[in-house]
Amino acid sequence: MRNCVVTKIKNLSSGVELLAVCTLIWSVAGVAAGEPSKPAEGPEEKLIALANAGRLDALLPAYIDLQWLRLKGDAASPKPEPSAPPAKYQVFADFAHKAGLRGLPPMKPLSPAEIEQLESIFKKRPRFRDRFLLALDGAVDRMPEAARIALKLFEKYPRESENFEDLVIAFAAVWDDPILVNVENRCCVPELCNSILDKRGVYTQEVGSYEDSFAWYTKNANRMCPWFKIMPWRLLVYLVDEYNQPSDRDWVLDKHKFKPDLGTVYSTIVYDRGKLSGPGKIAGKPYSLPNLLEYGGVCRDQAYYARAVCRSYGMPAYMATGEGTNGGGHAWVGWITHDGRAFKLTSHGRYVQHNYYTAAIIDPKSGRYILDYLVDLEAMGMNNEAGYDQAETYYRVYREFGDKLSDKTRTNLVVGAVRKNAYHRLAWLAVQEALAKGDLPQSLASQQWDYLVSQFNEVPDFTFSMIRPFSKMFKTSAERKGFYNAAAKVFEKLKRPDLVNQLREDEKKAEGE
Repeated sequence: MRNCVVTKIKNLSSGVELLAVCTLIWSVAGVAAGEPSKPAEGPEEKLIALANAGRLDALLPAYIDLQWLRLKGDAASPKPEPSAPPAKYQVFADFAHKAGLRGLPPMKPLSPAEIEQLESIFKKRPRFRDRFLLALDGAVDRMPEAARIALKLFEKYPRESENFEDLVIAFAAVWDDPILVNVENRCCVPELCNSILDKRGVYTQEVGSYEDSFAWYTKNANRMCPWFKIMPWRLLVYLVDEYNQPSDRDWVLDKHKFKPDLGTVYSTIVYDRGKLSGPGKIAGKPYSLPNLLEYGGVCRDQAYYARAVCRSYGMPAYMATGEGTNGGGHAWVGWITHDGRAFKLTSHGRYVQHNYYTAAIIDPKSGRYILDYLVDLEAMGMNNEAGYDQAETYYRVYREFGDKLSDKTRTNLVVGAVRKNAYHRLAWLAVQEALAKGDLPQSLASQQWDYLVSQFNEVPDFTFSMIRPFSKMFKTSAERKGFYNAAAKVFEKLKRPDLVNQLREDEKKAEGE
């Protein structure tokens, strides 16, 4: 009787829904025959079952359904890795203790009314639903607060929110933590960093309003850069984490005309050498864009100014800080452009004579320091956003449920993620982890390395970061030496002697371990 029922259903349907219906009827038939029924399959178990069955293309909708349950409070969110640095406030650890910051108050779950409002929006805009839920990561995002931001924007600016869904998602993903927005904009500038605390040493949250900022960008959309309206939310996060007020942006639009290389306004700020050892010419005056232009500053002021100008024209931008091989500190600006075919990262102020500074920037979502070239990877990855979404899902399932997956499944997920979108940086980190655990066979690991070398010429720093994990696939000293020699030739061809020298040092360390 069971075989007849299941065969009949197979002739009627297919896919995930079929599996659920078959399981239900099989259970009912079992009860009728006096057999114990199996417990209902939860959303997490469903994901694990799909992954272990090799049905990777079915993971995305199943994961989004799980995210909705998490947002409503009906399923647990993932916890940060125990070994990972604190997700929030890492960027100002030197004075966080003095400020008494221990994180924001506990999150309040969404109310039934808020859930109903979200359901109404999601029903009308299913594509927004899927992209919004995938954008949130419970390990670093305050998911209920992010949802409230989206609700507020749809309520206050319904037409604008419908026309600029990616902008809504970016604001929600970043402004769920207003303290982080404040610190991200001030931490590298002493004049602003000190102003986070008032005279009593109490933290102040003067960061403007995400509502006013959203309204300003949508109102001035036609004056923004040509690619503003097609910018994916993953790049817009480097735009919306902005401290400057709408009036500051108005000043920029009046003062500067748009051009794709707008970040070069960095050099319009006259370098004030007096500020290297003292307060400089701007001393005693408000730290503002007009005053920086009039009185000048040092490299961090140039970078701060250029970032604000780029963002005022809707171009995602960041302020990078780092050290060269001579140990000197420096700051420059990076911003995202579009050449009519693809998004790309460009920069100004990263001088060749500084011996290839490796720069740190702040991830607007997590508050962690990341290397600046990772933004370039993300920009290139957005030229296939659908593939990036798939890669993101594979990585999340690997990260959140790896201990419940078979060895083969873990391998399929990390390799599959890179194949869906080669520029998903976290997927490559998962490849690193798989190499360390021995989950990747040498033949497969060699294929991944060959792909890296051939496709990532524009981001040699990233290729370099992957060398030591990949070197572990070689078991003998001679094999490893051949691998390092081949890698050295790659970086010599790319004219990166700094990486060649570091490679040789790492090779010696690896042989000594």
